[in-house]
Amino acid sequence: MKRTFNMPLKGTVQPIENAGNEIFSEKRRGDGFLVSPSEGYVYAPFRGVITGTSPTKHTIIIEDADEVQMLIQVSIDDEVPLEEAFVQHVKQNEVIEKGELILEFDPKLLEERGYSTTTAVIFLGKTFKKKKTRRRINRSVRAKVHSD
Repeated sequence: MKRTFNMPLKGTVQPIENAGNEIFSEKRRGDGFLVSPSEGYVYAPFRGVITGTSPTKHTIIIEDADEVQMLIQVSIDDEVPLEEAFVQHVKQNEVIEKGELILEFDPKLLEERGYSTTTAVIFLGKTFKKKKTRRRINRSVRAKVHSD
C-alpha cells in the first residue's frame, strides 16, 4: 500500500544508512530517512494520535488510523539530556492534525552542547508494538482519528 505524508521538518534528506548510530543505520526500529534540519520546527506529517514521547522531549511517535507509526527523533544521539532545547506542543494520546506544529527545538543550543541536529524519521516495524496494550489503544485511536 502506497502512503503519502508531509515532511515533518524542513531540511536536506539523507539515507538512513548515513546515521552514525547503528540503531538507525541498521534499521533496528524500522526503515526511514534522516533530515538535516534548516530550522527548529517539527510538524505532524499526517492526522493521527501521539502514541509516544520521550522524557527528554526529543522523540515523538505518531500513529495513523491504519496503525502505521512514525517515530521522529531530533538528534540521532542516543541520549540528549538537554530538555531546555525542546518544547513539545503535544501530549500522549492527543489527536493531531496534518501540518500541526508538534515540536520546537533550538538547533544552535544543541550544536553548542555537542549534539547532532540530524533528525531520524522512522516507520516503526510491527515488532516495536506491545501487543495487548497496543490493541486496546488502537481501538480508541481509530475512533478518535475517524471522528469529525
